[in-house]
Amino acid sequence: MSNKLLGVFENLAVDLADLSGQQLFRQVNLVGLESLLHDCPSLKLREGAALIEPGQPNHMVYLVLVGSLHVYEGEPKGEPLAVIQKGECVGLVSLIDQRPGHVHIVAKQACRLLVIDEERFLALVNSSNAIERNVLSMVMQHWRGKNAGAPERGRLQQRIEKNSNIDSVTGLYNQRWLDGVLERQIMRAATDQKPLSLLAIAVDGLAEFKKEFGDELADHALAVVGQVVAAKVRPTDMVARHDSGHFIVVLPETDIPGAEVVATRVREAVAQTAIEIPGACRLPPLNVATGQVQMKAFVAARKLVDDAIGTLNRVQPAALSLAAG
Repeated sequence: MSNKLLGVFENLAVDLADLSGQQLFRQVNLVGLESLLHDCPSLKLREGAALIEPGQPNHMVYLVLVGSLHVYEGEPKGEPLAVIQKGECVGLVSLIDQRPGHVHIVAKQACRLLVIDEERFLALVNSSNAIERNVLSMVMQHWRGKNAGAPERGRLQQRIEKNSNIDSVTGLYNQRWLDGVLERQIMRAATDQKPLSLLAIAVDGLAEFKKEFGDELADHALAVVGQVVAAKVRPTDMVARHDSGHFIVVLPETDIPGAEVVATRVREAVAQTAIEIPGACRLPPLNVATGQVQMKAFVAARKLVDDAIGTLNRVQPAALSLAAG
């Protein structure tokens, strides 16, 4: 980028209150991240100044603190392709993808941006599961809005999932996270002599849904189901997506009758939730099958998960293959 387009960097300490609730830091405890954020520089851009140009490598994530930016696919004039508002991020996908930008991003008016370099960005992601979820959500929105092809989605997905605790399809925790958390929950339940149950959930007819509507809409449907499941459990319960494709809910201090109550609540809620495709269409609700198991003795985490899935399969033999798609 030429010097005439570059803004002015400032080394002013960032006020954490300015970041709270913004796109990257939604539901994030910023106090614990103060050491990573306190010396982030900010960039001031005058009206019309370019932040990113086509062909320009990008190694930063920018968070808009003041003002807004216009995105242009061609020359930066006329009607913009998109507007990036205060609180939104710039440069996230190109940093993850490690490809030069292909659009012009220009200050609509005087702007101030928080500048997060690649090393600091990765440190933030590795320090906070909530930031991982937010990053994944933003990338998924980009894919859907851009209708990105399978190779691009796969490349981005691989970079995000490496050393991640987040499932890239649903934004829920993944099996890696589940294995560690469940081992601790088993130890706690055995020590405190309190019940611990697991709920396994499979989406009925997912293979047929994929065949009719395609992989992208099937992934969106799974994300919707995951959101419904997460909304219908207690704050102390934990929801993850297992590598088999099943949803697993960890239910501390819950016996089988209690787990059955949760299972019924989840099945009813999913069956009443239409699959909304923003700006496109509304698909009918899906249904889920559930199975539950209670820990009877000290057991390995993966064995307990296998037992829960086994119970699910006895309830509905086809559930395993349907969940995996």
